[in-house]
Amino acid sequence: MLAGCDDDSVMVAPDPASSVAVTSQEAAVDNPITPSQPLQNVPWSWQYTVSKDGNKTAPDHPENYVLLLRPDGGIAVRADCNRGGSAFKEREGGKIELEAIAMTKMLCPPESRSNEFIADLHGIESYRMNGNMLMLTLRNQSTMFFTPLVTP
Repeated sequence: MLAGCDDDSVMVAPDPASSVAVTSQEAAVDNPITPSQPLQNVPWSWQYTVSKDGNKTAPDHPENYVLLLRPDGGIAVRADCNRGGSAFKEREGGKIELEAIAMTKMLCPPESRSNEFIADLHGIESYRMNGNMLMLTLRNQSTMFFTPLVTP
């Protein structure tokens, strides 16, 4: 279940009895990336995607495309003017499974990559880390590249 949020926070309620709000600044400062949990509690900002044929797609405003994986298995997503939530399971060997992402249906500007971003997230097959870059490999052999969201 997705709960309301403002532009500085991501809020997801995995069940009706609980909700958690994490500002991107709090997540980045209070929950540094560690080898034991490199994915969780870090707001990941989408930088670009490279398709299997080498074409690169990038959002005009990476800070508007954010993925937050929480330790309880919940996911919060910001896709330009839309917000969403889901659940994930991390498997051995860098495999990751995402459930369908429930999204708001706001009409974003024509240059938005919201639909593409969400479609790509639904195709995630595995992940790997390279320094502070998160790389999500998709079933179509494209790779999405993320860095931790930096807030002013």
